[in-house]
Amino acid sequence: MTAMIVKHIKISSAVGLVNSQSARERQRTNMCSFTFYIVTVVTLLLFALYKYLSRNNGYWSARGIPEPKSAMFLFGHAWDLFFVKKNMGTITADYYRQNKNASMFGLYMGPTPVLIVKHPDLVKFVLHSGFSYFAQNFQLNKKTDPLLYYDPFFQADQMWKDSRGIFVSAFSAKKLKDRVSAIKDTCDQMLDYLKKTTGNGPYELEGKDFFSNYTGGVAARAILGIDAHTFDGQVDRYSLRNMMDTILVPQSDKGFKHNLIFMFPFLAKIISIAFVPMWINRAYAKIVDELRALREKEATPRNDVLQHISEYLKEKGMDKDELAAHSFSFFIEQYETSSLTMSFIMYFTAKYPEVQEKMRAEVDEIMRKYGTTSSYEAINDMTYIEQVALECLRLYTPVGRLTRFCTKEVTLEGPDGLRCTLKPGDEVGIPVNDIHLDPEHWKSPEEFNPDRFSKENQKARNKYVYLAFGEGPRLCPGARMGLMQVKAGVAAILNNYSIELSEKMKEPLELDPRYFMTTIRGGYWIRLRPRT
Repeated sequence: MTAMIVKHIKISSAVGLVNSQSARERQRTNMCSFTFYIVTVVTLLLFALYKYLSRNNGYWSARGIPEPKSAMFLFGHAWDLFFVKKNMGTITADYYRQNKNASMFGLYMGPTPVLIVKHPDLVKFVLHSGFSYFAQNFQLNKKTDPLLYYDPFFQADQMWKDSRGIFVSAFSAKKLKDRVSAIKDTCDQMLDYLKKTTGNGPYELEGKDFFSNYTGGVAARAILGIDAHTFDGQVDRYSLRNMMDTILVPQSDKGFKHNLIFMFPFLAKIISIAFVPMWINRAYAKIVDELRALREKEATPRNDVLQHISEYLKEKGMDKDELAAHSFSFFIEQYETSSLTMSFIMYFTAKYPEVQEKMRAEVDEIMRKYGTTSSYEAINDMTYIEQVALECLRLYTPVGRLTRFCTKEVTLEGPDGLRCTLKPGDEVGIPVNDIHLDPEHWKSPEEFNPDRFSKENQKARNKYVYLAFGEGPRLCPGARMGLMQVKAGVAAILNNYSIELSEKMKEPLELDPRYFMTTIRGGYWIRLRPRT
């Protein structure tokens, strides 16, 4: 009996052991099956993602359009752009030279195919004569950029027409005359600051920082009707100057975010990357709301851009809540490109004394004729200073590449026989910097020569090889106002100071890849010496 019990126990133990081992085996099998399932799913997802991101491989060559063979998976030809080694305006330069005999060629900006058009006839069609086929520009996300979203630069269709209508009407000849007082007052403030700071001796300054105070002062007066105290050193978190610096001063992380928006807009939308930090959207909107509340109590309407926008919105039955957004577009565009242009003008003026002497001779003649450098008539008479500005903009265009999106099917054909049929949504790039430095269009293109922009030379040249302000219906609506404030500010300096390069100025100039606009590393260091 005892033996039977022991035997039963042994059998039970053996069965239990077998069952336990079987359970562990089943568990291992299940784990292996689950792991295999996960690995399979992940592999399939990665393969699907790879196929999706590489779906456009050979897109251009299949259409008979030349394309460089150096495209990388995911990044295309924009590896250096993504990792902030080059910016939007310089990323195409090497490929442009490689395809010097082609009227167009294809690139990949990230996974997106982009047709680069080079020939002036194609540029003319995309920007002007065929505008209806390419009416759309790059668009921002309204949720992440509620103010900049309304900028006509980023708008299309009826919203573009509405936004552009505000700009064009605000910069009519009559309205420009009204803006001159803002320019004059800021020029006076700038000169007062310099006289207090320099005394009778030379004074060194960094051009971009200094002229941002000037353009910020003009913008605050002309657009918002306020004195922003830009030359008083009153910069705090919520000052207009600090807001602009937060958005625009080049930084690596900022450059990376901006490039991500351009290269992977779908991803930027998912993770809510914005051009303008949300606190600035709120702070600027609050300033405008306070100004609007003050004006509602005033009997006499103001004569500034904010008032013009308010009346325009009311007249057209548009949303009055757009007031802050449209005024923000005016402010940021008047602020940045003009300060960059003035910085380059000061550099070249200091570098080429013979050019500076011609500019000063023109200023002296203006003073004899008008007694001021900041009246509407005086500014319009500054033809040589304007030539200098236009040549600086040729060499260092703030926006180095224009983007357009096809809105309806069209076939482009170059004079070399290249043909490309584009469909809605296809992207076209116009390499402004490369066209401006192309020896086919410009003699000795790397040389600084303001005489290129004499009336005679401008008439003799194809207008579609100079694109500093764009062309066609999307031509920069603020170009005339921008040139006015640039010319007046430069003339005010030349009337009182000679300009020299500082030892801090780094040469040769090195472009800063951290910024989507064109600027240089190390700053624009000059020395002002009072005229005797």
